[in-house]
Amino acid sequence: SKVASGGGGQNSGLVLVFSQITFAPLAIFLDGGYLTELRTAAAGALAAKEFAPSSLSHIAVIGCGIQARWQLRLLKSVVA
Repeated sequence: SKVASGGGGQNSGLVLVFSQITFAPLAIFLDGGYLTELRTAAAGALAAKEFAPSSLSHIAVIGCGIQARWQLRLLKSVVA
């Protein structure tokens, strides 16, 4: 999919895991942005749950692409 900025519409990302004792790297997860997308959407849903009025019946997502789809998936639990 395309985005307005001309990019490919894909997120990219990686997660590095380090030893708590030696601080040596133990693993690299090349998740292609999946964890970033999920973490951002989860943070948005948590913020909506904690700060939105209790009588919330509708919610809007301004944007498009994979991040907006993740936001909608996780926000459904807040509105329901």
